[in-house]
Amino acid sequence: MAEKKTGKSSRRVAVTPESTPTPELEATVSDEVLNATPERVLKFLVGISSNKKARAAMQARGFSQEDADEAWLHLKVLTAFEVPGEIPRKSIEDRAAAHAVATLDAWDEGGFRIVEATLRRHYPAQAAAVLAGISASKGPAAVLGVATLLDRIDALEAGSPEDQAAAALLAKRGIDASERARLKKLVVAAQTAAPVAAAGPGEADRIRRRNHLIQLRAWYEEWTAVARVAITQKAALIALGLAHRSEARRDETPAPSPADG
Repeated sequence: MAEKKTGKSSRRVAVTPESTPTPELEATVSDEVLNATPERVLKFLVGISSNKKARAAMQARGFSQEDADEAWLHLKVLTAFEVPGEIPRKSIEDRAAAHAVATLDAWDEGGFRIVEATLRRHYPAQAAAVLAGISASKGPAAVLGVATLLDRIDALEAGSPEDQAAAALLAKRGIDASERARLKKLVVAAQTAAPVAAAGPGEADRIRRRNHLIQLRAWYEEWTAVARVAITQKAALIALGLAHRSEARRDETPAPSPADG
C-alpha cells in the first residue's frame, strides 16, 4: 500500500484500498457538514489557484503544492470508481479532471444567470428553449448542465434569424465562440473523471470513504483558519468561498464559519 505521510498519524492518507478494514476515525462535525466538505474544498482550491492575492497570502503562511495535493488526493479517492484490475489514471490526469469539474462548477451559476437575464428580456422564446430543464448545479452535475447549455447556444447560431440574433447578444455578454470553446474543452476534460460510485460494495469501503471525508475536513478547517488570518481582502475571501458580496442573493448559501462551514 502506498501512503503519503503528512506528519500526524491521524492524517496518513491511504492511496489504495486496504485489504482489511481500517479503524473508523471519529468525526467532530455532523454528517451534513462532513458531506458538504468536498464541495467547499473544491471552491477553496480553485480560489487559491485563480486569485493571485489569495495565493500569495497563503504561500506566505506555508501553503504549498504539496498541501494542495493532499486535498486533491482525498477528493480523488472520494470520486473514484474503482474496477478490479484497472490501472489507475496518472495523478496529473486526475487533477486535471477534478480541476475542470471545479472550474465549470464555479462558472455555471454566473453563466446561467447571464443567459437567463439576457434572453428572458430580449428573446423570451429562445430563453424558454435554451433553459428548459437545466440550471446551475453543483459538482459533477454542473458539467452536464454547462454541456447542454453550450449545445443549445450552438443551435441558436444555426437557427432562425431571431435565434442567431439571440446568440449574437449572448456573445456581447461574454459567452462568445471563444468562451464556449474554452468551456467545451473543460467539459471534455471533466468527462474523463471516473463517476462517483452510488454505494460501496462493503463496510470496508464505507469506512475508507468516511475516513477520507474526516481527513479532508481536518485539512479544510486548518487551512481556512489560516486563510481567515492571512487574507484581508474581501474579494480574495469571496474567491475562496469564505465570504459573500454584501448584496448576495437570498438563495445563496451563507459563507461557512469556522464552526459550521
